[in-house]
This record gives sequence, structure tokens and C-alpha cells, in this order.
Amino acid sequence: MKKLILTILIMLTGLSLLAADKVLTSGGKPVVIDGKTVVVSDAWTPADGTTFAWWTSTDTSTITESVGFVSGWSDKLGNQADLKQILGAYQPTYGATNLNGYAVISFDGIDDKLTNTTSFPTDSDFMVVVTVRVATNAVSSGDGIISTDDGVAPSFKMVGGLAPNFFAKLEGSTNANVTGNLDYRGSWKMFGIRYNRTGGKWARWVDGELSNEAVCGGTQLTLKTLILGSSLLTIREVKCDIADVVFTDGTDTNEFNKIFGYEAWTYGIQGNLPVGHPYKSTRPLK
Repeated sequence: MKKLILTILIMLTGLSLLAADKVLTSGGKPVVIDGKTVVVSDAWTPADGTTFAWWTSTDTSTITESVGFVSGWSDKLGNQADLKQILGAYQPTYGATNLNGYAVISFDGIDDKLTNTTSFPTDSDFMVVVTVRVATNAVSSGDGIISTDDGVAPSFKMVGGLAPNFFAKLEGSTNANVTGNLDYRGSWKMFGIRYNRTGGKWARWVDGELSNEAVCGGTQLTLKTLILGSSLLTIREVKCDIADVVFTDGTDTNEFNKIFGYEAWTYGIQGNLPVGHPYKSTRPLK
């Protein structure tokens, strides 16, 4: 009887029960913007931008694991940018740490890493944003969170370890480092690096705000293998937890803001966003 009544109600009112109309939640509570409950189809995600690849803990179907050891993290966009680790001893772990209800991937800082052998378009403007927590006992200042450093320049590194805990390094005909004096270990942060080849700039972003930049002289990066959890294929791993990685084309500042807004509100760290950020008080919508 209940099913019959519901069917008649839908026919009379035009109500939709599409999955896309499911209420969007954060921390188990409905998301409300301007007094209206937001449904999933309204919310902006990196899939709506000019994103090359996106690895996210929000979609468990993209993570291949066995008894907690991760052998693969698939690109949610299906762009053949899957991260893999076939060697069991080098596999990061999954599920020991959560962020806003999502299980994340943990790297031990000894030998864990995931790699992708599909060349990434680092020969043009790009930006990478990683939602990460570097361990309080991370000990080296040269260990990579994400990189294309296979030991041959030109390449890039997003580095975590001792203070300066997060810096971006561009190696090529003209090296460019952007650093700072803050120690970010132990806290969830949204780190970003932006490569503006056209303007000759190499920039570091922290929690949606430009932190520092350097002139890179138009260094041309070549298409490279991507490494997550290390700055080299064999050494320089960093102990950290990673929830999300977005690799985008790096040309649209409004899209940068949306990415940081998405990361912040999805993972419950919107308090990290600076005052004045366009998504400080509300998540980005389409």
C-alpha cells in the first residue's frame, strides 16, 4: 500500500527519486546553503573542472586493497591515471585513519609509495592540490608527498618533513624553490603547487591561499611518471596520511578556489580556509 501511494504521489507531483537528488551530507548532517538543503547534483566536484586526474577517498570503489594494504588507487575520472604498487612491502595502508568519516591512505615514510607510469602533462601550466597530514615525527626535509622526480631534471616535488615542512621544488635549467618557516606536521592541510610556465612562476599554496612564489624562468617540464608518497622511485619517502589528490590544468584561479573549497568542506577542514576565501562559509556549487 505504501509503495502504491508513493507511486501515485510521484505521478501527480512530478517528484523525482533519482540518486542524484540524494541529500548531500557532511559529517553525517545535511548540507544547507542559504536556507536550502543541497542535493548531490548541486555540489561542485573536481569532476566538473578541467581536471586531468583525481584520486579521492570519498569513493571506496577506486581503492584496491587486501587486508588493509593498498595495491591501487584509481583515477576517479577514468583517464588512465591509476596509481599502483605491485610490491607488497611497498604498499601503503588503508583504513587505520579517517578524516570526516572517510578512510584515508597512510604511507609509512620507509618504503611506501604509489606510482603511475602514464606520462602526466607537466609540460604546460598545471596545479596539484593534496589534502594531507604529514606525521609529527617526519624527519627529513627532502621527502616527497608527491613528485615527478625520477632522478632526472626537469621535475617537480611537493615536499614534507622538517621545517620548512612544506615546500615546492622545481628542478630544471633554472631551479626554483618556494619555502617558508612554518612547521605543518601533525595537522591536516591542503597543499598546492602551481606551475605557471607562461608567466614563468612557480608557486606554493596552503589551505587555499598563495603562500610564496618564485621565478622559474619558463623551465619546461617533460612528461613524467607521477610518484605519491615519495620524491624518488627508490628513496625519500614521507610518513603521512593522504585523503585526496587533484591534478588540474592550472590556468583558472576560480577553479583553484573551488578545488580548495571542495576539499575543505568535503573533509570537514573548512576552518583552514583563510578569511575572505570565496568558499569560507559555503561549499562550491555548480
